[in-house]
Amino acid sequence: AVNSAGAGQFSLPTRAATPPSSPDAVQGLRAVAQATSLAVSWSAPSDNGSEISGYSVCVNEKPPVQLGPDETELTVPDLQPDTQYKVRVRACNAVGPGPYSAPLRVVTGSLPPNPPRIECVHNQATSLKLRWGDGRNADLLQYQIEMAASSVDSGWQVVYQGSSHSTRLTRLAELTDYHFRIRATNEAGSGPYSSPFCFSTGKAHPPAMKPPRLSELTQDSCRVDWAGLRPMGRDSIVYVYRGSDQSCKLTCLNPNTEYQVRVAAARRCSETGDELIGAFSQGVVFITRAGSVLASSTNPTTASSGSSSSSSSSALRYSIGGRGGAGWSEQRLAAVLLAAFGVTALVVSLLLNYL
Repeated sequence: AVNSAGAGQFSLPTRAATPPSSPDAVQGLRAVAQATSLAVSWSAPSDNGSEISGYSVCVNEKPPVQLGPDETELTVPDLQPDTQYKVRVRACNAVGPGPYSAPLRVVTGSLPPNPPRIECVHNQATSLKLRWGDGRNADLLQYQIEMAASSVDSGWQVVYQGSSHSTRLTRLAELTDYHFRIRATNEAGSGPYSSPFCFSTGKAHPPAMKPPRLSELTQDSCRVDWAGLRPMGRDSIVYVYRGSDQSCKLTCLNPNTEYQVRVAAARRCSETGDELIGAFSQGVVFITRAGSVLASSTNPTTASSGSSSSSSSSALRYSIGGRGGAGWSEQRLAAVLLAAFGVTALVVSLLLNYL
């Protein structure tokens, strides 16, 4: 106590305690979002005189998840991808539950994309062109294609990575099955592989042949010889004059006429009988010998085999064309008459100017 004489002595100390209350609001709430789950964590708040007995976690309007006093994190499963969720947490003690934390809004991520379907749009003997998707890539997906030769058990190797929707694979083997699988990747990660797709390479066309050789040239015929090609697998090589020989004789030609001969090989498929025509050789030009009587231009040019083998099993492709040689053709005569008329007109013009 204090009076005019001064302050007196302090009384003996007396202890008093306020009653405990519910915990404070949870602080430091944070969450890491996956495509179908949330990893939520927080910091323990003040217990206000009564130990925390547990936590309640609410996600949207779902029933609260009850946790123990030492648990300050929770993984929430079975959520929808690309969906916003509101998370709240509160602590509880013997007095009662504290207030909920400020809501934390989190959007779950996207699922990894499903694999598209692969189709083969063009196959050749040593290449395949593959295409997938619809040609648009608004989601900026990355694609990975793997290939296995002969069977899926032989091992997969990456043959394409990128954002395109097509690719051409080269340096493949003829008449071979190749297996492919594809997966797509986005920000959420890589999706599953597709089921294997199987595509086969085709048959190669025969290579270009060497120019043919000419002999036995007469007024109306010529013998043509060429170097043959080896069979391609089980398929025979045929030449176009309808025969498998490596020579033929062209008859019914016009005398003193220029011709050009070229030859190509055809691969006759053993399974279907179809023919794959190769490139033609370079042309060989020759002129038939002059004759006393001009042959008719309507006579057909024919080809006959140089041996007695059957022509039903093969075929020699040759191209032949001709143009008139020496002698006054109608075109040449017309050109001379036209030139003479021009000279005459020029002379008459000069005379008129002079007079």
